[in-house]
Amino acid sequence: MTKKILMLLFAFALVLVAAPRGSAQTTAPTEVMYHWGAIHKGPWQAVVLNFQLTDHIGSPITVPVEFRLEDNAGNVVYDNTVMVSSGRTFSIAFVVGPEYRVAQTTIQADIFAAIGPEIRTLAPCLKVVYPPGPGSPLDLPTPTLEVMNALTGQVQTFAADPHVVFGLGIPQ
Repeated sequence: MTKKILMLLFAFALVLVAAPRGSAQTTAPTEVMYHWGAIHKGPWQAVVLNFQLTDHIGSPITVPVEFRLEDNAGNVVYDNTVMVSSGRTFSIAFVVGPEYRVAQTTIQADIFAAIGPEIRTLAPCLKVVYPPGPGSPLDLPTPTLEVMNALTGQVQTFAADPHVVFGLGIPQ
């Protein structure tokens, strides 16, 4: 009888060691994309994409944020990924026209990029990959878009309501 109990305990211990460990808090990373739709722009205008990650709730995190512009044919005009930490705001200004130095004195942004005047329509997009874990990623970011006059810095259009697309998880 004792030998039978020892064999059962051994088998149980073997199952515990061999079984994969799981947790209700372990999930795949969440990919979220923010789209504003097409924007028609003119000379000396700047399209500014802003991304803020709040530090008011949850644990501090750092996430990759992809700033992307496409033309009306779907060709990628600009694509850059930066790391943004909680409590930080990151901005990229896309200046329409050959000279972006003027915009650097009138618009506050972390990165400036010149867009050729032959590109008439832009479709801005942000892609963020949130780490695995509990909580909703929609509670953390505030993405905004501004169309500004590059000569004066005046905001011509402001949008804080992008179309949000969720990925179901990123394959590892």
